Amino acid sequence: MELNEEEKRQLFQVDGDCQAKVLDELYMTARFTRNPEQRDMVRGLMAKLRVLSDEQCMDLVKDIQKNYHLPYPRTMGERIALARQQSGAEKLKGHDIRTDLFSGRETAARPGRSHWTAGSASSRCLFP
Repeated sequence: MELNEEEKRQLFQVDGDCQAKVLDELYMTARFTRNPEQRDMVRGLMAKLRVLSDEQCMDLVKDIQKNYHLPYPRTMGERIALARQQSGAEKLKGHDIRTDLFSGRETAARPGRSHWTAGSASSRCLFP
């Protein structure tokens, strides 16, 4: 699939881990942007991505996020995407984000106590 520079730039900073999340993020961009040219570009990009399978769409997004090089980052989203690309860090999925909170590991603030303990509601408070 042939994408222009602006479409690649848009996919470079998208943060979904499946086609539905990518399309939802693009839809929100198209809905809330004030720039009519960007709105039309994003809607065209969404039309191109809808015809692909989930696997093909995510392969395209991952390839762009790995190999695309910005001439210079213009927005905060582009800066975050560039830092993620340079570090090689894997994106966290929704269920991975809060794993330390419920893992039962001891914390420095309250040694000997886990975050999640059985007992009354007051003992299950997550914040000491």
